[in-house]
Amino acid sequence: MVSFDACEGNPGALTFMCQAYMGGGMGNAFKAEYAFQRVINAGIKGSRLYQLWNDCCGRDTDFALEVMSKYDIEDIKRHIDGNGCYGEPFERRKDDETD
Repeated sequence: MVSFDACEGNPGALTFMCQAYMGGGMGNAFKAEYAFQRVINAGIKGSRLYQLWNDCCGRDTDFALEVMSKYDIEDIKRHIDGNGCYGEPFERRKDDETD
């Protein structure tokens, strides 16, 4: 199970993680677990996790979980790195809207 240690003391990452696990009932908790394990195993933690949620997904927790679950890890990292200061926003794909 993913640990809050992955937030690396970043309050925004902690807020994101709490919202992801608490929102939408038990089904969402399983979805969140898979998504977080996937990006954390790729080294996306702490402030980078916050950037993914805040900058790249507009604080849309459900959309961030979709990105974390389905998008290519290297593409996620490129978006987080963005312009060097802020992450680059993802655009929703048609298949994201059907889930």
